[in-house]
Amino acid sequence: KFEFAEDAETQAAEVKYDSNAEERKEDYKRKTLDLSPNTVQYEGWVTGTDGKEKQVLFLVESPSSAGMAFAYNGNVRYAVDMGARYTLSRIDKGKLAAFGFDGRTFRVVQYRSANAVNIGNTKVIMEVLYESPKYNAFLAFSGDNEALNNPPEFVIQQVSDQAFTSLNGLKFALNLNKGIKKVYESCPAAVEAADKEGFKRNPADIVRLVKMLEACAQ
Repeated sequence: KFEFAEDAETQAAEVKYDSNAEERKEDYKRKTLDLSPNTVQYEGWVTGTDGKEKQVLFLVESPSSAGMAFAYNGNVRYAVDMGARYTLSRIDKGKLAAFGFDGRTFRVVQYRSANAVNIGNTKVIMEVLYESPKYNAFLAFSGDNEALNNPPEFVIQQVSDQAFTSLNGLKFALNLNKGIKKVYESCPAAVEAADKEGFKRNPADIVRLVKMLEACAQ
């Protein structure tokens, strides 16, 4: 009986030691994430320019108050699980083609923002609002630190010629609905909607517009 009790106690000690070791490993691993009390974590994915996709953990500092800024000094990072630790990265537009988290998809697109002072296209991060074979709708993170502009820059792409139309462009800047009636005059439904209830600069209304353009293109 005494020997049995001693063996059981020894086994229990070994189990406890193993458990503590695992806890220490997990604690170290969590510390490599460099979390703050304001960090919000999202499971997500990234796709490189080589087409390879990997599962990652996105870390966003104070998204509810600060929004999202994808620049190197912004508030968005992602972590790759390497087993014993995490490696942290910023959004690199030269290496990533797309990424997503929290049910949202973002693409890195060659584009010249209506708000840009430079000449020519550059790589811009855009959130996908709607995609179809004929028209796509995006929200461009083309402001300072690759955050949203003020007003937000919504972009419509006609897939057939890959042409982008910024709703922050000159034709839309003073009056969004007048611009829509002029640029999309060949779509009666869009013109009528712009005249009656009108469109506002929000994702739901821009998607509504794009669906009308898509129907007109059938």
